[in-house]
Amino acid sequence: MKVVLDANVFISAFMKRGSKPYNAMKKALSDFETIVPQQFVNDIYSFAVQARKKKVKINPDDFIVAIAELEKFGLIEVVEVKKVVNISQHEADNHYISAAIENHAEIKNTLLYSSK
Repeated sequence: MKVVLDANVFISAFMKRGSKPYNAMKKALSDFETIVPQQFVNDIYSFAVQARKKKVKINPDDFIVAIAELEKFGLIEVVEVKKVVNISQHEADNHYISAAIENHAEIKNTLLYSSK
């Protein structure tokens, strides 16, 4: 089964082990085929740039390295979205939704997490 990992979950998980996002990401990476749209990489990069400007205590480059390692070891797959749906008012979310649709990812209540 495929699941889509959101950048906000990844960032939150990376920053706090044992948190709900950390546990959701850990389950996704260990139990499922985890995919991310190219937008995920863009979102992480944007976060790293902003973090650098705000002098966040965590090295933002570590996020980029972590993505590369996850991809290298086959724990995530970065997928190209062919057609972006227009469902959400937040443009980036449409890329995640499109990745899920195009790659036949399933929604499971046990994996749902909202950072809001």
